[in-house]
Amino acid sequence: PTAFNGATLTGFVNGESEEDLGGSLTIARCNPAENGVGEFIAVLRGSGFTSDNYEITYVDGDFSILPADALLVKLESAKTTYAEDPVYTISSAGYFSSTNEQLVDLISFATISGISVRVLDSFESSSFTLEVLNPQSSTSGTLKAGSYTIGFKDEQLSSNVTSLKVLGTLEVTPSALQARLAAGDSKEYDGIRDMVGVSVEPSGVLTDDVVTLSFGSALYSGASAGSQNYRVDGITLNGADAANYTIDAQLTGQGQISAKALTVTGTTVTKVKAYDG
Repeated sequence: PTAFNGATLTGFVNGESEEDLGGSLTIARCNPAENGVGEFIAVLRGSGFTSDNYEITYVDGDFSILPADALLVKLESAKTTYAEDPVYTISSAGYFSSTNEQLVDLISFATISGISVRVLDSFESSSFTLEVLNPQSSTSGTLKAGSYTIGFKDEQLSSNVTSLKVLGTLEVTPSALQARLAAGDSKEYDGIRDMVGVSVEPSGVLTDDVVTLSFGSALYSGASAGSQNYRVDGITLNGADAANYTIDAQLTGQGQISAKALTVTGTTVTKVKAYDG
């Protein structure tokens, strides 16, 4: 094969993706002469991408040559957002029959419902359940944002096959949060634009996840009393589960500067003159 099973790219920022890279991915085996049955570790070498904004590191991939009668099920690369269930799609299913000495293509007879897979083969079927290998959980017990390999469990194989191999990946991307101004949208006139007593909170964090916000500056658009637009800049996420979320660095809205009470104390003036009758 030359295309192999593709690759997963991680580390992009600000919503960027593979489309923001130059060049194109090439994958090659470093042991092309080895064609016996086996599992070959770190023999797939990637190259080809270019970028001025990213330092690209390629992680070598594994390559398997399966024996006859081994059912191979390939999944399309799945992508989901943190805390949302992924949708898996089967891209190919089949095996090489030692009885008929030919490839048996079962993609038309492969179905998937959630994480349950069934592959019909003549009057029998093979079934199994997909699972994430080496899952990493957040404080709330949710699968963390990141890249994962998909495996299987609870397999029941038809008599036509002797083993099962599943190829699949899952990318979990961070969930977008909204910043909310919890306090500090009003103050008494003090002649300057700085907001007072500002508190910014995240909206959309899962229960039990540990996430807080910090910010750099908070200013009104003007210093005069009355309605004033405000802007909070430099908003960042903190806490043990911050990597599972994203948030805009700026929050805008409308606040109020109230007039400051001004007291004018009158001065008593006494006119003095000599008595003149």
